[in-house]
Amino acid sequence: MTHDQESAGRAALVIAAVIAVIATGGCGASALDRGRTVVAGTARVVAAADTVAAGIVAERMDAAETSEQLERERVRADRVVRAFVTTHLALTAADSALDAVEAGAAAESAWQDAVACLLPTLLELADVLQAFGLPESVTEPLRVAVGLASGFLGGECRAP
Repeated sequence: MTHDQESAGRAALVIAAVIAVIATGGCGASALDRGRTVVAGTARVVAAADTVAAGIVAERMDAAETSEQLERERVRADRVVRAFVTTHLALTAADSALDAVEAGAAAESAWQDAVACLLPTLLELADVLQAFGLPESVTEPLRVAVGLASGFLGGECRAP
């Protein structure tokens, strides 16, 4: 088993556990608590995917034998990094919206709108990681997280 496969296998286990928490965390909880569960669980899924992607990026960069191969891997890695940055920003916005609602500084719908904006970034991240060649055991949980979160959201992603 290669390092890529081992990392992907470990990440898949972590991701599966987090998805179980996301799926069951909303039982009997307030909407705000469910929102926190979704954002925290999604952050863990993204962190696990980030760890696997970083290992694979490093291996591919190290394996490049020519400057052309190295440049091709840098371009591919840049797409992955940009997708993670966008996702992390959306997670931060969702977390901040949850804090604002909890503090009474924003309407209840604010966190739902922020999470609704997070969902497309997760799908984009999954697509970028799949195009990069990460295994489905890493990309599919991102799509599952979107499905779980969108199942109870009523928010609408609006441009700032």
